[in-house]
Amino acid sequence: MENTYIVKLKKDKLICFFYLNDEGIAYKVYENNYWSKTEVIFRNALENYTVSLAEDRTIYIFCQDIGGNLFVCTNPDGVWKNKLILENKSKKINKVIFYPIISENNITLIYNVPESDNRPGFLVSQSINNLGKWSEPVNIDNYIQLQNSIFQVQQVAKDHVLLFYQNRTGELRIGYRELTSSLQGPFNVFHQTTFQIRDQSFLTTNEEIHFCYIVKTYFSSQLIYRKKTDNGFTKPKVLWEAQRLSKCVLSIIKDKLYIYCISNNNPLEIISNDLGETFEKPAEAKGKFSAESEKAFFISEYKLDESDYFLREILVNSEKPWDIQIIPNLVNDFFPVALKTAERVEKQIKVQNEDEYQGEINELKEYLSKMKNQLLMAKRMLEEKDRQIISMTTLLKNKNDELAELNYEFLELKKHNSEPNTSDIDTMDDFIGDSLDYNHNFEI
Repeated sequence: MENTYIVKLKKDKLICFFYLNDEGIAYKVYENNYWSKTEVIFRNALENYTVSLAEDRTIYIFCQDIGGNLFVCTNPDGVWKNKLILENKSKKINKVIFYPIISENNITLIYNVPESDNRPGFLVSQSINNLGKWSEPVNIDNYIQLQNSIFQVQQVAKDHVLLFYQNRTGELRIGYRELTSSLQGPFNVFHQTTFQIRDQSFLTTNEEIHFCYIVKTYFSSQLIYRKKTDNGFTKPKVLWEAQRLSKCVLSIIKDKLYIYCISNNNPLEIISNDLGETFEKPAEAKGKFSAESEKAFFISEYKLDESDYFLREILVNSEKPWDIQIIPNLVNDFFPVALKTAERVEKQIKVQNEDEYQGEINELKEYLSKMKNQLLMAKRMLEEKDRQIISMTTLLKNKNDELAELNYEFLELKKHNSEPNTSDIDTMDDFIGDSLDYNHNFEI
């Protein structure tokens, strides 16, 4: 039975829930680049359990104990708590799958009532309100167990899921039904056959529903693909035929549709570059994947997108279910980044941002330095001019003082009618003339 769940929470946590024989429901947490030790949540549980993630990040595990009683396990405070919600009053222990539709006012459980006394098994919905009061059960449809699971549920929005199952009305029919907590749509059949369906994979995206399934005929097995769009179902495509086919799984990575399966014990990969319109030739699968691998349900707190990745099931190691296969090779950031690594990345981004502006800062510093040098040179030139002006002013003052003294002496001689010596006068005229030539703006 498919009962391994990989839950991806935001930022830095990945959780693997799995079943341990003779132990019960266990889990491991991937943080800071390694898986934690195994912890057991519910001992003596049956292998049929479901894991769901609410919008408030609460994880719900619905399971049965060995007495057939129904429990819900949650960890609101980081500690797992188990609560009995339905007591098995029958002496017979039937394996039942419970899947919740969580709305604001109640929780609606979808579950199976196994066949008994020549009566077919039925799928049923039943609600419990905030006061703990149960409504009357509502029959959905009869069912025949799927390969490796009784039925499957994929959530498309709050209070809106798709219920995948198969039933029989003469021929075997496999399809889906849309459900909310209060409404249910018709059964949409995408394949009807008299042969056995050996395996199946469903991938509900934001716009389409992809179906991949293996039909065992008299002489071989066929891998068939269809999808549901707004225009209805596409025609079935037989992608591969072999004597033995098993374990098909769908995934979308970067707008490419990948289909993996086991063909005669060999891993097979089929790729569509246009989301199911056309397919490349099947080839041997790349990466770690083998006939011993098993499928696990994938649940993400992230909003899934085809341009990044869209998964509902993934392949894991059957012996170590936390050993996720194929997908980590296709999605680089599938495993959470360790906290220390994240801090280094943040620091590196900060350094890169600083380096980005460092060139501009250096250019500004160089420009300011040049401006400072130019101002210093201008200041020195002004100081030199001031020094020259002061020196010239001092020289002119001294010359004027000498001229004034000579002029005074000349007037004194003239006043006393002294007859100067001709040679002296000539010499004085020469001197005065020289002085006048140098100081032509002054009058005597």
